[in-house]
Amino acid sequence: MPLPTASKILLLKDCRIAALTDDSGAEPTYGTSVDLPGIQTLELTPEMDVKTLEGDGEILDVYSKVRLVGFTWNSAKIPLDALAVLLGGTVTESGTTPNQKAVYSLGDENPQWFKIEGQAVYVEDGLGDVHVTLYKCKCTGGAAFSLGTDFAVLKATGQAIRAASNRKLLDVTFNETETPLS
Repeated sequence: MPLPTASKILLLKDCRIAALTDDSGAEPTYGTSVDLPGIQTLELTPEMDVKTLEGDGEILDVYSKVRLVGFTWNSAKIPLDALAVLLGGTVTESGTTPNQKAVYSLGDENPQWFKIEGQAVYVEDGLGDVHVTLYKCKCTGGAAFSLGTDFAVLKATGQAIRAASNRKLLDVTFNETETPLS
């Protein structure tokens, strides 16, 4: 039976980010991936570059091309290591039990480029899962969470552009067998 090329997609099971370390070779290379624990949503919004040619009182042509993909994710936990990849900064662990602590510190660092990978597992019969990969992302809208009477949810927004090395912006991969993110 041939692999389906259309699928329902539900249950985002895993999402990871990894710092882009080199984009000059045949394929981009990345640091160790960091889990986004309690991932709830990963929203992708392509942004188009559109130009309209008009003449003789008519629209003669319309040019369009995907320029970038906007992304937003919501995560039910606040992962310090992910904040360091997303915004820059460092995570420092110190102390011994019962006085251990982990501190995320952000100074004047700039956000770095990174990759996002998501895995959904409720898919069409004949598929194991669906993976979505954005190859070169940057946080451009911040990473927001609030402390109050409800659980804090990390909401991060940004944009993905084409990687220089492989010219890829986005992959959506249908796997016959469920494959964990690396």
